[in-house]
Amino acid sequence: MDILDNIITAASSGELEKLKALLEKYPDMVDKSNSAGLTPLAGALVNKRLEETEYLLIKNADKRSCMENGQPALDWAREQDNNDAAFFLIAWDYLDRLYAAAAIWKKHKIKEAYCDICLARMTEEDSTMLSVDEAFMAENYSNKVVEQVRKQKPSLFKDKTPKEAVEIVKDQIKKSAPTGRYFVCEDCVETYYLQIVFGKDRDKVFEIVNRIFEESN
Repeated sequence: MDILDNIITAASSGELEKLKALLEKYPDMVDKSNSAGLTPLAGALVNKRLEETEYLLIKNADKRSCMENGQPALDWAREQDNNDAAFFLIAWDYLDRLYAAAAIWKKHKIKEAYCDICLARMTEEDSTMLSVDEAFMAENYSNKVVEQVRKQKPSLFKDKTPKEAVEIVKDQIKKSAPTGRYFVCEDCVETYYLQIVFGKDRDKVFEIVNRIFEESN
């Protein structure tokens, strides 16, 4: 068994101290995948190894590294039930969203802003950041935007399928948006993005978020 397989086995079987020792010695292995397409993080997630998942994320494991089926780990985690390791990954991602949003508010000295979905005024505490791709994962929002742009620019979109129209709109937003992100208010998260931001168990994700905050203070 080679070094990478030893790391993946340690992550998968709950051998935290062995995992730590191996990754301290071979830190560049944290996001490597073996011949089966499995990364250490994927091994920990599939086997519901909470401590190993937490350690790998502390070591900057890529939240979007692929599972064996080629699905990004974060997308996979959103579909899981009763898997604390998957919930931890979602909680970690949620905190990353909050920190990234706070950094943008601070950098641009923003006092107030407007939700990119409903245009309602919001404060920093009321904002969640999504990527443009994530924003368009909500079919009801995506359909609404495509309907609007078809009316505004019929010649550009008349021969386009709904999927092609969405890709054109997303590309235009990515090119024009100063941050390349969507800022979304709590109400719109409730309406469109609960599954994307919190997966299948928001209460469990918040429980983990609160624990992370408590441990960091």
